[in-house]
Amino acid sequence: EQYLRKVLSLRPNRMTQNHLGYILLLQNKNPEEAFELIVSAYNPDGGDGSVTDSLGWAFYKIGDYEQAVKYLEKASDQAPSEAVIYDHLGDAYWQVGRKREAVFQWNHALGLKDDTGEFNRQTTLKKLENGLEKPTVLPFDQKEIDKQLERLKAKENS
Repeated sequence: EQYLRKVLSLRPNRMTQNHLGYILLLQNKNPEEAFELIVSAYNPDGGDGSVTDSLGWAFYKIGDYEQAVKYLEKASDQAPSEAVIYDHLGDAYWQVGRKREAVFQWNHALGLKDDTGEFNRQTTLKKLENGLEKPTVLPFDQKEIDKQLERLKAKENS
């Protein structure tokens, strides 16, 4: 996190914004800042599956599973060989009650090569055995998230 913050202060760029936002989500820290960074990095026409995945995962972490599905499906189209995206999509499907599709996505993720080192095969195998419990939603300031959602909407409508 410190390294990415330093890089961002010296040379702001979309990928560093995305990575830092995603790391904050993984650490369950500051979802408002994570959203701001990821929305800044997101380009609705850019076709970057990792950024779109981060946006979907941000929605997942605040409990908006329908929006998570929307962006994770888009990410899977943009980066069809990324195991972690299908794992995330499976999690989101599970939370919206699409359990068969979740199982399909988790199995699909297991069949892909993971070049990122982020995909945890053992965790996914456990999901296939036991399903998922309702995750703990990160506490967040709704007004701050709403600001980012307005920015996102403007990007998508431009």
